[in-house]
Amino acid sequence: MTRAPRQGFERGFTLLELAVALVLLALVIGNVYTVLGGTTRDVGARSAEFEAEAQARRALDRIAMALVGSYERTLFEGAESPDSRPLINYEEFLGMGDPDGDGVPQEVFSPLMRIALTAQSGGEVTWYESPGEAGERRVVWVKDVPQFAQGEIPGNGVDDNGNGLVDESGLAFVKEGRSVRILLSVRRSNGQGGWIEKQLQTVVTCRN
Repeated sequence: MTRAPRQGFERGFTLLELAVALVLLALVIGNVYTVLGGTTRDVGARSAEFEAEAQARRALDRIAMALVGSYERTLFEGAESPDSRPLINYEEFLGMGDPDGDGVPQEVFSPLMRIALTAQSGGEVTWYESPGEAGERRVVWVKDVPQFAQGEIPGNGVDDNGNGLVDESGLAFVKEGRSVRILLSVRRSNGQGGWIEKQLQTVVTCRN
């Protein structure tokens, strides 16, 4: 007479344990997915940040190498701080030569060249040779460059991001005596509807 109630109690306790175990399992699985999802997002964000910085560094180095071979007096469209320009025209010094054939050595320069930010494909930095002429050549050096640098509010005449410049573009050139300060921003999607943006800068000293 005493066995039947004990068996029923044991069966009820086993079902209760099973229910608790299922709840705990669901919580564990939910936590695992949450952790994995957060890890995936973090990895994606870090990857986008690394890619943006790497692209900006390569393009900035390329711009600097182009300008380092120019003479300061050949620079056009220059602006002094706190102003800046999203383009620069320059000529490269090619060496001494005798272009007139009169035996008198002269400085020889390249055709006019330009580095500029355009609105193509969301913002591109493009290099030009003989811009606007029949023999014009152009090469896109980097894409995904914003029209205005991160933190800047266009047209308010204020240095919003605290870098000493006013309303600077994603590509900005600043004339500082014989030197040119170059700022470049590149952005990448963070996969969550936003952007990760990296701004790098360097200073190039031109020839006299």
